[in-house]
Amino acid sequence: MPRRETSPLRGNHRLRPSRRTFLGLAGAAGLGLAAPAPTRRLARARTIDDSLTELPIHELRSALDSGALSARELVSHCLDRIAAFDQAGPGINALITVNPDALDTAAAIDAMRTRTTERGPLHGIPIVLKDNIDTADLPTTAGSALFRDYVPGRDATVTRLLRQAGAIVLGKANMHEWAIGTTTVSSLGGQTRNPYDRTRSPGGSSGGTAAAVATGFAVAGLGTDTLGSIRIPAARTNCVGIRPTAGMVSRAGIIPLSVTQDAVGPIARTVADAALLLDVISGPDPADPTTVTARRPPRGYVSLLNPNALAGKRIGVVDDFFGDPADADCAATNAVIERALGDMAGLGAEIVHINDLAGLAPLAAELTEFEFREALDSYLDASLTTPPARTLAEIIASETAVPDVQAVLVACEPLTTASPMYVAATAARASLIRYMTDVLEDNRLDALLYPTMQTPALPTDWYPPERTGETLAEGRSPVTGLPAITIPAGFTPDHLPVGVELLGRPLDDGKLIAMAYAYEQATGHRTPPSWT
Repeated sequence: MPRRETSPLRGNHRLRPSRRTFLGLAGAAGLGLAAPAPTRRLARARTIDDSLTELPIHELRSALDSGALSARELVSHCLDRIAAFDQAGPGINALITVNPDALDTAAAIDAMRTRTTERGPLHGIPIVLKDNIDTADLPTTAGSALFRDYVPGRDATVTRLLRQAGAIVLGKANMHEWAIGTTTVSSLGGQTRNPYDRTRSPGGSSGGTAAAVATGFAVAGLGTDTLGSIRIPAARTNCVGIRPTAGMVSRAGIIPLSVTQDAVGPIARTVADAALLLDVISGPDPADPTTVTARRPPRGYVSLLNPNALAGKRIGVVDDFFGDPADADCAATNAVIERALGDMAGLGAEIVHINDLAGLAPLAAELTEFEFREALDSYLDASLTTPPARTLAEIIASETAVPDVQAVLVACEPLTTASPMYVAATAARASLIRYMTDVLEDNRLDALLYPTMQTPALPTDWYPPERTGETLAEGRSPVTGLPAITIPAGFTPDHLPVGVELLGRPLDDGKLIAMAYAYEQATGHRTPPSWT
């Protein structure tokens, strides 16, 4: 394993996250899905306590529909937790912007509930968004101090769909600045801390979303994933994270890193919650031409949840993606994943060992470096409002980014998609897609399996994070566009979460979700941080 280095960011002054004004109520149109029947767990007296923090969406919806709980009470509960744990108390520091009018929005949704029987699938559910996802009425900063006051003036497609489904956008989550990094440090938001060990990072770049969901600041959230930025923090905060098949979810209104590899997906505490969010946000969008061929199950991903879904499945274990057993962190992670394999076999899966997948992704992953400047400049140029910078060059000139990100911005500024290296990386990507699909087909596999990360969460003062092997697993899904899901697999002896990842064929998102659900239901590894 490479030498662990001390962070050049250590000791930097952290800018205190600002709280912004929410200028309007969340859209509540288009709420057409009926709520499920109340379950036993929520057929209880009106009680607001910490048990709410871990309740899945379908149980919260039952409580809301039965009158045992109001949206205003649920939002108040989340805001109380934010006040107690985010800046104060343990200082998780997951959020950049908190919606001060969220209670009014919730009250409006409660009032709608009394006037109509129509219900959206997320009616009254508080959600957080990674702060590179546009909101018409809240700042979208990408973690940049330069963009602290930038309000895009329109919602991203996924934001609009969430609001139409009745979700309440509770806040915007910290991220690794400009999504360039895996430790969730930004010039505006500072360092987000892992709720399972506050001396460690939650992973990144969607670490703010993952930490917020894991700590109960919101019921679920959205992140973005270019080289692992949904799955890394989800795995390291004991959450579920889905990177959908390329084209399944619109990226319109997302501050970009890579036009080829960016994806938007859910981070949640349960597979069912993640599946429900994917149902809401997936589908074609004229604003993102890459979604024109996207399709989802006729009755949605939630309809595919099946506790017996692993029976008869062939799972290919990618031995190359396991860490060095001589390293204590890798050995602890490997042991958790080995137990997960035993559990899946006990649930009827056939385990097949696959080798020779190492070393194929790095060249293809370089697409991001060549696409970033052009993609970001295009986003800024199309803004409905006036951003504080119109080009990457202007952002660099402001010298506002944290040092590690500033160095990457400078390195990427001269790169373009006209480069011969970009052409080579594009060809490498096409070859990798063919190779990975051939591996799945030739071995008659339903999914590949590996540790989401070879080590548990890293201390916040380690930079750069250990990379040997980590890009092997995380790079497969974004480079190929294949779907992947990470789910909690257990804990190391130091009580650090470990995630196990399943990767499948294009549009096999539903199959992966079903298998993950079966494993989750049989094992129940999701537990909240003990101090909460």
